[in-house]
Amino acid sequence: MAFRTDGSSHRDGIKSEDKNKKLMQMDAAKASAICGAPLGDGYEVENRGGTQHKEDLVVRDSNRETKISHKRKKNISTGSYDWLNTSGHKKLEGLKQLRNSLRETQPSVAAARRQYNEACRNVIDSLSSEDIITIIKEGVVDPYGQIDRISIEAEAGKTIYSFGAKDVPFFGAVQTEGIRAELHGRGRTSRMVRFIDKKGDPLPDFGLRIRVTSNNGIKAMLGVNPKGKNNSSSPVFKIQQDKVHKMIQTIEAAGKLTKTRI
Repeated sequence: MAFRTDGSSHRDGIKSEDKNKKLMQMDAAKASAICGAPLGDGYEVENRGGTQHKEDLVVRDSNRETKISHKRKKNISTGSYDWLNTSGHKKLEGLKQLRNSLRETQPSVAAARRQYNEACRNVIDSLSSEDIITIIKEGVVDPYGQIDRISIEAEAGKTIYSFGAKDVPFFGAVQTEGIRAELHGRGRTSRMVRFIDKKGDPLPDFGLRIRVTSNNGIKAMLGVNPKGKNNSSSPVFKIQQDKVHKMIQTIEAAGKLTKTRI
């Protein structure tokens, strides 16, 4: 699976948020469906976003405020989206030192990539079950617990899927007493996350992936991108959702999903 590390996913996401805001402001029925409840007259839709907020849109009427995290997918059957993208974890300190060293010594891009990816592998290999669960709880479950709805725009199907944040299947599982996390796969920068209950039985595959990578790629890290392009790059932890269509099917089967044609 190929992952974009040039910042384009973020730019595309902002465009999708703006489009969704306009759609919701112009069509009360669709806005109500995405919010999961009827909206009163005179409601307003506000862009939020930024690194301090999980919500991308806030919808207000006279009765309530609905915080929405908006995701964009070209096709829900392929690819992934981020639940978490952070450069602030203590496990990344060694990678930050390596980044600074690579910037100073200027090896070839290929050599720098090999060295950096091997260091990423070492970080992933060092993660305990407790580390993984803490990253998911503190970086995903707790902050998303402060919002109301999640919407996923599927461009190919011209549909927005929306559901309550509390209805994400792995949110409850990861908070279960005695739960353990295991990493599967051999990738240097990416592994699949699986959960085991206190009886030792595996839980369903929630399609979660953990990545240790850089946010803008190795060329930006070395500062060798062409003029006008980003020439800084930081180590990041990512928690990503693979198998998005499977997650949506699970939520729909529980009667918690709304679909809005766009």
